[in-house]
Amino acid sequence: MPNAVIHCIVDSYGDTRWYNALGALHRTDGPAFSSNLACHGGSNQWFMNGLRHREDGPAIEYYSGDRLWYLDGKNYSEVEFKHLTRYRGRVFKKKYLTCRGCGKKVEWIVGTSKRSYACIACRAL
Repeated sequence: MPNAVIHCIVDSYGDTRWYNALGALHRTDGPAFSSNLACHGGSNQWFMNGLRHREDGPAIEYYSGDRLWYLDGKNYSEVEFKHLTRYRGRVFKKKYLTCRGCGKKVEWIVGTSKRSYACIACRAL
């Protein structure tokens, strides 16, 4: 497991850093970097394999209340982040309709009319 967290370091300032086997900041169950000092802005920062990354909230939370959103190391505004993560982890139920040509139940293709639905095989006729 090359990405498994193998060690945590707390330095003389009280900053906590979590690293994976490759030596990159990495933690899946909380911030990989945590600082209480004003010189770092007092923050919690989430990292995955050395890149700022968090799917369920801001990747950087400053104690002043400022927040920054990152996915795979790329910075996004809060609106962009919410749009990008809206459907992550959701499972969509497939919709089936009866083909008007052959009568078989087939999976509905998004963007086609539900009222006069014909399967791909019937469309070719």
